[in-house]
Amino acid sequence: MNKSPARNYLNLSIGTKILLVFFFIFTLLVCTCSYHGFVTETDRIITSYSENIEQSETAITTAVTLVARGTMTLSSIYDPPMSNALNRMEKDYTAAGGDPANMDLPLLQATIQEDFTCDVQLYIIDEHNVIIDTTDMVHLGGDFSAYPAISERLTAIREGTTYVGDPWEQSVLDPGLVRKYAYLPTPDHRYILEIGLFNKHLADPGSLYFSFGDVTDDLKAVDNAIESVLLVDTNGVVVEKSQEDLDSWYTSHPYLSADDITKMAAQVLRTGVSIEKAFPDQKRLVHIFLIDPGNETIVPSDIVYAAVMVYSTEVLDASLADTLSRYMLILVCGLIFAAGVAYIVAYTLGRPVRMIAEDVDEIALGNLTHEIRRTHGYELRRLEDSIRILVQRLGEDIAEIEAQSKALDTELKEKAEVEKHLRDANRKLSLLSTITRHDILNQLAALGMYCDLLEELTDRCPELSDYIVKMEQTLKKIEHQLTFARDYESMGLEEPRFQSLTDVVKNAITAIHAPYLRFTMETGGAEIHADPMLEKVFYNLFENAIRHGGEHLSEIGISFTGTPGETGRITVTDNGDGVATAKKEKIFHRGYGSNTGYGLFLVAEILAITGITIRECGTEGEGACFEMDVPSASWRLCREED
Repeated sequence: MNKSPARNYLNLSIGTKILLVFFFIFTLLVCTCSYHGFVTETDRIITSYSENIEQSETAITTAVTLVARGTMTLSSIYDPPMSNALNRMEKDYTAAGGDPANMDLPLLQATIQEDFTCDVQLYIIDEHNVIIDTTDMVHLGGDFSAYPAISERLTAIREGTTYVGDPWEQSVLDPGLVRKYAYLPTPDHRYILEIGLFNKHLADPGSLYFSFGDVTDDLKAVDNAIESVLLVDTNGVVVEKSQEDLDSWYTSHPYLSADDITKMAAQVLRTGVSIEKAFPDQKRLVHIFLIDPGNETIVPSDIVYAAVMVYSTEVLDASLADTLSRYMLILVCGLIFAAGVAYIVAYTLGRPVRMIAEDVDEIALGNLTHEIRRTHGYELRRLEDSIRILVQRLGEDIAEIEAQSKALDTELKEKAEVEKHLRDANRKLSLLSTITRHDILNQLAALGMYCDLLEELTDRCPELSDYIVKMEQTLKKIEHQLTFARDYESMGLEEPRFQSLTDVVKNAITAIHAPYLRFTMETGGAEIHADPMLEKVFYNLFENAIRHGGEHLSEIGISFTGTPGETGRITVTDNGDGVATAKKEKIFHRGYGSNTGYGLFLVAEILAITGITIRECGTEGEGACFEMDVPSASWRLCREED
């Protein structure tokens, strides 16, 4: 039998295993707590930083809204005179018969200019939102339809009936100039009459009543995370920043270009969706969002701003790095503490076990008188007491086993002598039986010769013929009984062995010598574990078929079927007369039959030695069928040679 190789396990002591288990548990606990604390603290820092950004952006939104509304209030001071000027333009338009070509705008400009200290320009916009006439010749022919938002508001003004004033705001073409526009639709709603005021004095941030620059400077002073703030209006102009200031700003922010700011601000103004862009290498965060002061007046320009906030993440990164270092230190200290606690626990629990193991090793070496040392702990004391009792019983059992071993040795010697005497007696009996059978057979042969001589006297004494026939029959029965005795004596003398079923059947066919019969075999590679007289089984079955099969017997078949691990079956069939139903069980009894009565009885006895059973299950008139059930352990399929 093949033995599986032993598995290799780590040869670790109990103390080492306890140390590893406790260290693993403490390590898992320390790592979990440290990780949870680190994640919590990191989230707190990031949340605080995000909240500061939200508060700063809320503050600047509120401040810009207030400044924008203050500017609108300042602008409203100029609305009455500008409304009067537009009313004068409307009268001239009516006097001209509703035809702008008949109006004298330069003369009207000179008249209106007397009411203002700043420059005045007049404009007429048609229904296609195109400037068809103006005193500001640079903008003559200007087409607002290219700007959908402005075009829609101009249309709404033309279709209305009221005056609309625009706040003061920087000029797109000349940032050093502050402008204010006002609009009035003509009564026939065909044109818009527009007046524009231009003031360089208001463009100076120091002269403004409301300054965006003051707001942004105050925010930077309060929140050190804010590095700089830009406000971009709907025209893409940076509010209250000169070109020199912008150049200086882009120089100090090399990771941002004017195109980047312009594109991102335009996108925010168009969509209203904030944009956030991080620059990890520069440790900067740029956030661009929309500020709407909430002016509900219908004006052709958007009073909204895109705020460009540049934040420094140096403080945030420093806080996160400090948190990581702090918790790494806590983790290392925790692991050292875990190792120390695990060692103490392992030593405390492992030392008594190690002492007991050493004592048991000493006892295992044969020193049964070795004393188990005392340790602390109720369970360990119970173990020590149990080992002492076990060692004591072990000593007693060893002594008893030694005594029984001596007794068994004596008994085995006596048994061997008895078996030797039995073998000698069997050999003598076998020899006596063989000699006796030989002498009896010789005497039977002599009697047979006398019977042959007596047959010659039957002519002179016919009444002797019947007696001679009976004598010959008696001699044959005695001879058959002697043959059965010889076979029965040989049965079981040798150990059963596996035999090739094909070879056994072929030998039996050769011995029966019946060339007029056709034998068919389907035995495969089966091997049967049976007495060496297995060949006699098939010989007797063939002889029985020939003797009782009748004149039409012509074929005998032998087959084997079976699945490994299950009961196999040997079947012997013929096409003779078969066996009567009433005789199917009796034919295997000793002495039953028309011949000697020992053939099938001997078959059943030989098979029974290895647990094989036999029965007859054929149909009378169609042929005999003998089935032999072979236990799973008594057959196998022969292995094919490589």
